[in-house]
Amino acid sequence: MSLWIDNTADFAAFCQEASTQPRVAVDTEFMWSSTFYPRLALVQVSWGKDHCAVVDPLQVDDCSAFRTLLENPAVQKVFHEATSDLPILRRWCHGGLPKNIFDTRLAGAFCGLTQGCSLQKLLEMFFAFTLDKSETRSDWLQRPLSDRQLEYASADVKWLPELARLLQDKISALGNLPWFLEEMKLFSREEFYAEEPPEQYYRSVKGSGRLDRQRLAVLRELATWREKTARALDKTRNRVMSD
Repeated sequence: MSLWIDNTADFAAFCQEASTQPRVAVDTEFMWSSTFYPRLALVQVSWGKDHCAVVDPLQVDDCSAFRTLLENPAVQKVFHEATSDLPILRRWCHGGLPKNIFDTRLAGAFCGLTQGCSLQKLLEMFFAFTLDKSETRSDWLQRPLSDRQLEYASADVKWLPELARLLQDKISALGNLPWFLEEMKLFSREEFYAEEPPEQYYRSVKGSGRLDRQRLAVLRELATWREKTARALDKTRNRVMSD
């Protein structure tokens, strides 16, 4: 069973131990329905099957140790589809730029596999292991979590460090490692995390293409106000004002 961490002190100690490892896997569970930004519900950290923690971010009031871990260039941080997890984690950590990221989904593409290769397919391919996906739509914000939820949350992250090692070896053997590492630098750049300017969102409002210039200008001002308000209140756009 994975270690359950629900306080800042234990989480900081675990992150400090993780910082001594060459490779650490990270995953998240989040909910996204009535808020503008996804609500982080769990953070899973592992450097092997016997060293895995499921962290309750609702109870951790200082994540500076985790931010330091993400920024540590000496530790490779392994994600599957980092594009989904890193913006949420960076918002939770109040900034910082992650370093030395390894995305197993993109790594699969550099190995000649399809870019949309799921983690489940990769684990079946490399380890003959099938992930249990029965808890995919769980309420991750409920407390306490069931044993089944905790097992689901920790299952894939336990395999990620070894999967990353095998994928990196394969990429290197194919001669693609320099290009892959260059691609991974994207996650260490400020522009990757930049939000689109609020003034641009009027283009996505239904029916905007049918408006004349004067009405389009009015729509642009309304949509800009809605976007800024939705972000400030952390509410979905349509909860502030419908299209």
